[in-house]
Amino acid sequence: VSIHLNKFSNVRLRLIPIILISLSAIVVVGQETTTPSVPLLEESELSTQTAAQQLLTLQAARRAQEMGFSSAAVALYRESLEQASANRGEIQLALVTALLDSGAIDEADEILTEYIGLKGAAWHLRRGLAAAQKRDFGRARDELVAILTDELTKDDRGWLLFLRGVLADESGDLEEARDFFAGAQEIATSPMAAARFDLAREQARLRLGSIDDEAVEEARKNMVRLEGRKASYGFARVYATMLDAQGNKDDAVAVLQRQLLNLPAEELSERDSFLLLLGLIARPESESGRSALTSLLRSGRDRAKQRVALQLLAGVDEDATARVNFARTLDAVLRQSPTTGILE
Repeated sequence: VSIHLNKFSNVRLRLIPIILISLSAIVVVGQETTTPSVPLLEESELSTQTAAQQLLTLQAARRAQEMGFSSAAVALYRESLEQASANRGEIQLALVTALLDSGAIDEADEILTEYIGLKGAAWHLRRGLAAAQKRDFGRARDELVAILTDELTKDDRGWLLFLRGVLADESGDLEEARDFFAGAQEIATSPMAAARFDLAREQARLRLGSIDDEAVEEARKNMVRLEGRKASYGFARVYATMLDAQGNKDDAVAVLQRQLLNLPAEELSERDSFLLLLGLIARPESESGRSALTSLLRSGRDRAKQRVALQLLAGVDEDATARVNFARTLDAVLRQSPTTGILE
């Protein structure tokens, strides 16, 4: 992986080695798309070759999305849309899903608004997810009412449960929200797909964090009052989340870093939770966020949280230095433990 990540700057070529894990034939996608001039080849045969390449590109996009590499999926779906024979409606909806995964909410919403295909359950679901991410919960609920579950694929039914979980969380019904989130994970077809729901759930909770000053102060007092006891850890995470929701990101990061510094060595599961939240709030683009997520990836005990960390780190692909560091981290993790639970 590291050899290819260092060597290629083009997004499609750079991600091909990763997608090769499950699609060995996908090497064709990395070749030049221009058909060579061969005098003895019939025009129909040339068309067949082009169609085969288009199919492989689409398969690569879907596999990249399944594995959590949303930026690669976006690039490959866009390439598929450029082909004249592409099923535009289906690919546009898949592109919207990848954009939502990568946090490009406005662009996803714009594509949905301009969409000219059949606006069925899949379209309404994505409109609802985009609205929820924008905190337009009224519109999200309107879209939810318009969704016919029987029209959805298995993967989309997972996202439907996720949307219901977000709306239940926003309305304060935490028990119902937990049930919906658990149902979405049960439907997931692979550990990496389940990790996508984990990541989306944690990001949704950050967006839904309370910004009421009294609630923030109450969380702080509870954290201080219970300091040194296990019960304080949850309040510390709630307090940090609230600070971030108020726009006090630096203070939130400082709270989490202080908790990690004072955390007893035996509290391994709490350590994983603090590292993940620190990575989510500080973001993997920052040094503190990247360091937290890398620590979780290297020495975490919770496989689900490690998979989320992997997806977050893999999403930072605009910076060449970050790509190289990420590849080196992957190499080191695999050398350290070839049978690691995140190997897939």
